[in-house]
Amino acid sequence: MDADEYEKRLEKIRKCLRLSKSAEANEAAAAMRQAQKLMQELGIDESELGLEATIDELVITKHPMGANRYLLTLVAVIKEIFGVDAIFETGNGVAFKRANIRYFGPKSRCMVAAYSHRVVDRAIGNAWKDHKDDFHELPGARLSFKLSFLASIRDKIELMTTTPAEQAAIKRKQQSMYKGLVDINAKPMPEIVDRAANMGEVAAKGFDLHRPMDAAPVVRRLK
Repeated sequence: MDADEYEKRLEKIRKCLRLSKSAEANEAAAAMRQAQKLMQELGIDESELGLEATIDELVITKHPMGANRYLLTLVAVIKEIFGVDAIFETGNGVAFKRANIRYFGPKSRCMVAAYSHRVVDRAIGNAWKDHKDDFHELPGARLSFKLSFLASIRDKIELMTTTPAEQAAIKRKQQSMYKGLVDINAKPMPEIVDRAANMGEVAAKGFDLHRPMDAAPVVRRLK
């Protein structure tokens, strides 16, 4: 069920609930029965009727599927900032071992979360290109740089929270799409390279997550 259809059904439930307050007993009873039937079909209760439609947004990455510490951390940061959830999927149309990330959440936050993932990942990749020659492929330098950049972004942004009703709606959306979900554990991280971590923190100071989202040229390139 897409977001528009979901919203249409919610509105029908709201209408039935309004009719259930009718002074006419038979009309009120029929409307309540219809509302309860529709709520059961959607798996919701009255406390959730004010929610935005819950949707999913797919991000196709160039990162390998599996215990990718950077990608796991990036997704964790996006989830925490925007109050959404995410599932890793294998295969992105180019290579089976590459990862897709599918974000779940209220429509407005989910769309912004997926867009922000792309913006942040591109910004970190570009920043690392400017510094990688300083380390001559030193083990752990790239990861240290990227994780420090992410930590700095996380510290600068006010977090959004997810209500219990939104969490329940997200879980239902996921359960309708997947069976037998598998957890992925991160591999042990190489030792932190302090100089690379410091560079990542410095590089992140010039990054503002909100600024590229308001810039028309960035939006056009992503379409």
